[in-house]
Amino acid sequence: MNKLFTLAATCLWLLAPAPLLADEGEKTFTFAKGQVLDVLYLTRRPNTDEALQTYFKTLGPIARKLKYTPLGAVRVAGKPSQGNLYPNVVAFGSWPGDFADRDEAYRNLLLEEPDLQGRRMDIWSSFNMTQYEVREDIILTMDKAKHYVWTAYWLKDAGDLRAFQKAFMDTLEATSGRSKMVLAGGRSPFGYEFEPHLVVVAEWDSILDAAKFTDASKALNARGVRHVTQFPVVAP
Repeated sequence: MNKLFTLAATCLWLLAPAPLLADEGEKTFTFAKGQVLDVLYLTRRPNTDEALQTYFKTLGPIARKLKYTPLGAVRVAGKPSQGNLYPNVVAFGSWPGDFADRDEAYRNLLLEEPDLQGRRMDIWSSFNMTQYEVREDIILTMDKAKHYVWTAYWLKDAGDLRAFQKAFMDTLEATSGRSKMVLAGGRSPFGYEFEPHLVVVAEWDSILDAAKFTDASKALNARGVRHVTQFPVVAP
């Protein structure tokens, strides 16, 4: 595990409630109904350990006062098999309510810390965010003995989402994969543009089958894909 992820993950886990232990070697993330889930794609700048610690120390209490709950992160475990996004981690956090409540919380956060964007850019060279209204509980369980790929798609026509998702799942099944989490209907706040139509975290028992999928999934790009990013992830 690299140094950048170690410090970031340590800060996130210290601030977050411990994930559920589904079994030895497993991590379970639970995203509760009635919340807005923030999914953050983060790339650390070098030599920012002190700035990161100060950021969590000063912003953490403000965010918690506004009912923010950090929920941990997964590590990006290798270079992208598709796309041009190569974050260090994908982090999770939640806010109570719906998008309107999330917007109000963000406005209040900016009142407390007007230079929020600048402070983030002191630490991260890229800070992308997608927010989702959680209408049913989402549970993501990851086993350290298995293999995971995170894939995000932007379609030319959002109306093709249902048919495209079926084609994706057919490709997944054909390579012995399993869908572990599906996210759709997300949005990004101003300045953090990252709005894929579909995100899927998938699991395989065999790294060879995972590689078969990343190869086979490239054929899906002919089905109206405008952009895709895809990379392996592991639980901390």
